[in-house]
Amino acid sequence: MPGSASVPRSGDWEALYFSSGASASVLENVELRYAGDFCAHASGCGSIETIQITGGNSPTLTDVLIRDAQSTGVRILSG
Repeated sequence: MPGSASVPRSGDWEALYFSSGASASVLENVELRYAGDFCAHASGCGSIETIQITGGNSPTLTDVLIRDAQSTGVRILSG
């Protein structure tokens, strides 16, 4: 059950994806909260990392705080 504007919950939104082909990706002085819910038609629902990095993209993350997430903070799949 998603949270409301007055009661946020972990998993209220999915994730940030940094994929191959993206360039100059920068997160600086950011707080990411309440991420981590994933539902795909073919695979069902589950948890996902707040930030997922794939395919050779090298984003710059500086002073990034991840909290109140449903899953782990950052996952690097390849690159």
